[in-house]
Amino acid sequence: MAATPLFALTGIYATMFHNAWTNCAHLAFAVGITTAAVALAGVDQGTQDMAVAASKGIITLSIVIVLPFIHIAYTLLRGTADESMTDGLTGLLNRNGLERALSRTTTGDAERSTTWSVTLIDLDSFKRINDTAGHLAGDQVLGDVARAIRHIAAADHLVARFGGDEFLIIARNPAFPDAVVAEHIRAAINDRTGGVVTASIGVTRRTGVRLDLPGAVIVADRAMYEAKHEGGDRVVVAPPRRCDADQGSNL
Repeated sequence: MAATPLFALTGIYATMFHNAWTNCAHLAFAVGITTAAVALAGVDQGTQDMAVAASKGIITLSIVIVLPFIHIAYTLLRGTADESMTDGLTGLLNRNGLERALSRTTTGDAERSTTWSVTLIDLDSFKRINDTAGHLAGDQVLGDVARAIRHIAAADHLVARFGGDEFLIIARNPAFPDAVVAEHIRAAINDRTGGVVTASIGVTRRTGVRLDLPGAVIVADRAMYEAKHEGGDRVVVAPPRRCDADQGSNL
């Protein structure tokens, strides 16, 4: 019975590094062993010692029983936090998630200048799909487009659904030319959707300590509309600019 408090330590380990099923299995094991120890103490030493043995067991189990509920609560809270940062349809970041991810990306770089690539993607004639084939078909297209973008974008790129049929990609110190990556994305969208939709893409590159996201989006948006006015299904790259890094927030 003196050793049963060790179940609290193994329970903490299970809570931190394993899933809910492991926690439940550990709880069942701890309850079984502690109950058996209390019963054996009563058989071996008489009922006069069962109260002491039972009190030790209750103290141990009161800790062990709480741990799985802590794990479940943490899992639910983390899932809720993840959902608040991602778009439910495409699985990409939403605007809130993009802002948080961008804030984490720039943490600790108060003095170091950075090159940022901002790519804005807008689907051509997407409304026609919703009007003719229905919103379910439109949702399927958005999912296909998101997968196409995610397939081309690097793992460290921030990819977000920025609006109804608009997507935004932010790359920090990009390894490849903006126009090359954007062209690959445009082609991937065509291939993934079978040509059902095309994309007009505007790209801008900024240099500075922090990214002025609203300003960069405005420039990329103008480039994107230029691509639309030229017939769509193309990429327009705006001239590079320097961020106004010292004028407040990065968002």
